[in-house]
Amino acid sequence: MKKKIACVLCAALLLAGSLTAFPLTAAASYSAADDVSLISATAEWQYAENGGAALDLVQTGGAPNVGAIAYTGAGNAPLGYGDNYDIHLNTTLGYGTDINNRYNAAVFGNTFTLTAEQAAQIADEQLYVMADVNYDDGFALFINGSETDRVNLYADTVLNSSALASAAVDSTYGSTRIIFSSDVFREGENKIVVAVFQNSVASNDLYFNLRLYANPQPNYPDSYYPHMIAVTFYGNSGTAKGFNWKTDSFFKNSNVQIAEKTEGQAVPDWSGATTFTGTAGTINGEWIHKAVATGLDPATEYWYRVGDAERNVWSSAATLHTADNDGSFTFLHTSDVQSESYAAYMRWKNLLDLAFDMYPETDFIANTGDFTENGVYLNQWEWMFSLPEAILRNTTLAPTTGNHDRYDNVFVSRFNVPYPDEIYSTTTGAYYSFDYENAHFTVLNTNDNTRERPEPGSTIAGLNKTQYEWFLNDLSSTDKQWKIVMLHAGLFTSGNKINADPYIGDMRQQIVPFMLEQGVDIVLQGHDHVYIRTKPQGLGSVDLPDTVTEVYNGQQRELMVDPDGIVYINSNTAGGATMYELIDYDKTMIYPAKTEQPHTTMFSAIRIEQNRLYFDSYLVYQPETETQTATAQLYDSFAIVKDRHTDVIAMIDALPDTPAAGDYAAVMSAFSAYERLNKDEKAKVTNYADLLTAEAAVKNVIREQTVTGDGGDDLALAIALPIAGVVFVGGAIAAFILIRRKKSNAEK
Repeated sequence: MKKKIACVLCAALLLAGSLTAFPLTAAASYSAADDVSLISATAEWQYAENGGAALDLVQTGGAPNVGAIAYTGAGNAPLGYGDNYDIHLNTTLGYGTDINNRYNAAVFGNTFTLTAEQAAQIADEQLYVMADVNYDDGFALFINGSETDRVNLYADTVLNSSALASAAVDSTYGSTRIIFSSDVFREGENKIVVAVFQNSVASNDLYFNLRLYANPQPNYPDSYYPHMIAVTFYGNSGTAKGFNWKTDSFFKNSNVQIAEKTEGQAVPDWSGATTFTGTAGTINGEWIHKAVATGLDPATEYWYRVGDAERNVWSSAATLHTADNDGSFTFLHTSDVQSESYAAYMRWKNLLDLAFDMYPETDFIANTGDFTENGVYLNQWEWMFSLPEAILRNTTLAPTTGNHDRYDNVFVSRFNVPYPDEIYSTTTGAYYSFDYENAHFTVLNTNDNTRERPEPGSTIAGLNKTQYEWFLNDLSSTDKQWKIVMLHAGLFTSGNKINADPYIGDMRQQIVPFMLEQGVDIVLQGHDHVYIRTKPQGLGSVDLPDTVTEVYNGQQRELMVDPDGIVYINSNTAGGATMYELIDYDKTMIYPAKTEQPHTTMFSAIRIEQNRLYFDSYLVYQPETETQTATAQLYDSFAIVKDRHTDVIAMIDALPDTPAAGDYAAVMSAFSAYERLNKDEKAKVTNYADLLTAEAAVKNVIREQTVTGDGGDDLALAIALPIAGVVFVGGAIAAFILIRRKKSNAEK
């Protein structure tokens, strides 16, 4: 059986710029000249002005028997009412006697006839039946009594006199094209019913017309094709990627093609591409695809595209790269993009454009949740993905579930993340973990807590039982050098959420001691739209670690040495979210190194280089006009160095087995690095004996070397040479210079 497709091309979204024009690949072209008209755009329709009441009368088991609708009149399309004078209505409908309590819906009915030949062609997909629908504000459509499509109506809305559209159409009317499944049609007479709903009973307009036609090629618009494409971590970050995208259900197959990108290659060659197959299904009424590409090569850049290989319909090409496992990488931290308008999501686009211009080497974005203001609103997700599409399609996203993303599996409908099989529920989001280079990232779902959605058997307040047990196992099982936790509801912040949401206090008591025990380095947070970076802290305690100064990227940076505590970070908001003022937080629990409300969007860049972590946060000043670009100002910085003994071990391992005189400087450099360690660090230098052996060997070589000269330049040259004995004879100058290293306490 062939599945139908339906895709919303809401005029409001198009006018707002929420849908981008995708350069796509399709198998064949539609031609309007081949259209077979079934119902014209100005055809006569039967109607029931009080459609909600008419639907009430034909309810059977929670669904209307639309074949029994009692119509009250007939007229030619377009039909409706309202003061949109640019709309020509052929038939004006009534809406009741109270302008503040109008009929919630109107129902329209019609018939069309298919010949035996047409019905057979439709069944064999040689002919496609399509409808172009104009509407205000939402509708449900039925063919021969079966509901085929809903637009601007929630999937669980019961169609009756209480039903309302899920969103208002902001422009004159919304526009949608539907391509139907072949199995809803039959030879002879077919019946079509459309119930059009208002977003509010006080709405001042209603509009409907529909053109039904058939064609040998489907006339699907760009938005039918793959969009809202997200690339995520799924498995080994050096050899695998996860993919998530949306199409209409006409595209039943879920395929990803991967082709290695060669140096200087501007256009992909798909002839040798590898094709991966995933799965597709309905989540909240949307057709969602998920796939995983495996067996990739580390440290490699690839082209990729997603689509339906059978129909040869693909997204545009984009790029991805795999981890190279050299222990050095850069990622961005953003949070709380949540916005309600196109203009607000432009802040998100501007911020990412600027961040990637400043950090083109960025490996991925770590986002700590709240991608939308309301996760059930499709237009907000469209803006979130489509406006910065040039960035998001060409990087990897590590997403966290926020409280605004917690509705009815919305999070897992947008992102393909490797949540564990034993997860209790994905209704409020998901949790998972991934490794990248020498770092382990644990991503929690703070919506999955014992206060707001308790799981049976959860006896400890905080995260629910299944997630908590997974968290304990996940962190204790990793041996990565860096441990980073991502969560939405921040455990230590200076905004009002710290007191307003009691489950945060539960989680703090539940998981912080374990994170300290496991040596977590930083926690990336969201939810409170403020900037805070804490000192390395525990649960009611703060650590003041030793510091060292090093040069990094031409600048002197102060690095905390092996801090005994966790740094908690909120990077304010990366979009249009409300920016909260600081509260009078508990100063015996929260220890900020810096916290303010800078009243502008922000992002943070984090660079890990083996055993060093460098953090820089930036204020992003949004442009005031379309001709301007965003600008950034460095706002806060810190750095951590840990396991310094590994630097010394590496220096010693790099010394030759049989040192020569020229190795003297390298030997002494290793000794200098060793002496800068503290007592505990020195005890971890397991090859220190090799350093003493190398020192003795190089001394034996250079002890026999003597340089003589007459003083002056010869003296300066000799002093610069790495030798043990130098004798100068000449004139009044006679000197013996002995260069030696002071013995360490361990050697005395």
